[in-house]
Amino acid sequence: MPGAQGFGGQSNLNYASTNWSGYADAATGSSTFGSVSANWNEPTISNPSTGPNVFASFWVGLDGFNSGTVEQTGTQAEVYKGNTYYFAWYELYPAAEVPVFAINPGDSMSASVNYNASTADYTLSIKDITSGASYSTSSSVSPAAARSSAEWIAEAPSFETKSGAIQPLELANYGSIGFSNASASLLGSASASITGVTSGGNATSNSIEMITMSNQLESLPSALSSNGSSFTVTYVPEPGSLGVLMLGGMAVLGLRRRTCVPPGRAALGCLR
Repeated sequence: MPGAQGFGGQSNLNYASTNWSGYADAATGSSTFGSVSANWNEPTISNPSTGPNVFASFWVGLDGFNSGTVEQTGTQAEVYKGNTYYFAWYELYPAAEVPVFAINPGDSMSASVNYNASTADYTLSIKDITSGASYSTSSSVSPAAARSSAEWIAEAPSFETKSGAIQPLELANYGSIGFSNASASLLGSASASITGVTSGGNATSNSIEMITMSNQLESLPSALSSNGSSFTVTYVPEPGSLGVLMLGGMAVLGLRRRTCVPPGRAALGCLR
């Protein structure tokens, strides 16, 4: 798909999305991904609106950029009916998220997704380095996953209405989040470790900015570090100092949305 000229001084922006912002590596040819990982510090969120509920998720995962499943794990921060919650979760989309333990803003997190070719299982692991809490689970995926991409993402999650429609939730003001130690690996004849979000060989790097349904810029990734292992994603307050996004030739992605579980499960989960 055609890329776009840099926006707001950026020269690395390829795609726009109404729910993702960050980076995605896409495998080329017959290559597939075997793992993805990164570290980040959980940002403190605030409510930028007059509404009672806002949400933000931060995660690493395989698939979803150009395929119908996502194997992912990360953290979520939400203001729900006046209370603020932070927690870790994993999800094998299209199944709903599974909250696993509570965290605090400022905590140092590490997360990874690994595919075992001999068992066809995915191991999703997340650790709060600050508190020592951790969780890991292994599971197969149905339908079978393509493993065609690896992602490092800040997301506006979604919920399912009573009619079964999927609707986006309002994005919390998370300030900025820095992903570090980003890495991925390829399997098969293209077996290789990718240090950072790196184009070349059997993978291409794609940046994603988040926009509202009215094309307002909402969340913006920075350029990559020199070795591709770190970058920052920043919340853009509406209407945003950068104004209305001029899409030009930029492709707008219909990316997969995380469908959250109802609140009340150990005070974890998001609105349904």
